Amino acid sequence: PGPLVLVCGAVGIGKSTAARVAQEALGGATIASDRVRKRLAGLAPTDRMRGADLDALYAEGVTEQVYAAVLERAEPLLSSGRAAILDATYSRRRHREAAQRFAAARGSESLLIELRCTRDVALSRLAARVARGADPSDAGPERYDASVAAFEAPEEWPPGAHLVIETDREGWQGRLAAAISSRR
Repeated sequence: PGPLVLVCGAVGIGKSTAARVAQEALGGATIASDRVRKRLAGLAPTDRMRGADLDALYAEGVTEQVYAAVLERAEPLLSSGRAAILDATYSRRRHREAAQRFAAARGSESLLIELRCTRDVALSRLAARVARGADPSDAGPERYDASVAAFEAPEEWPPGAHLVIETDREGWQGRLAAAISSRR
């Protein structure tokens, strides 16, 4: 089976970029929770949600469905021997543990890529994303602090399968690609 790779961290820190780097290094495909969430809600990836509609889209029950659907979409990739790169905040320990169990049950290796960056850089990235208006994510600068506050440190993940990448440092994408390639 292929490896299961979780790309996690708060909003605006570069998860989608890191997922692309991982996909290039490993092959396979990326499954983005933002796209899955919109599809489950019957929305186009770039449909914008606000207020109560946004709150409903991110309600706890919906989030549970999204994480289950992300793993469901990973199954055929892993079974075919390809990598499944999961692009989501994975802010909750229970979701990361579910992914670990999912990988172990299929005999897949699992890797957690935890991303970090400064608040200023993340806020700048989020503002640029909102201005472009073409990203599936509805997260703007106003969601950053809540995202950081909700993030449970992935202390449960084995150190040998846990990469920490600072995405506000020059050359971080190359370092990530090298770290992934060295594991093969």
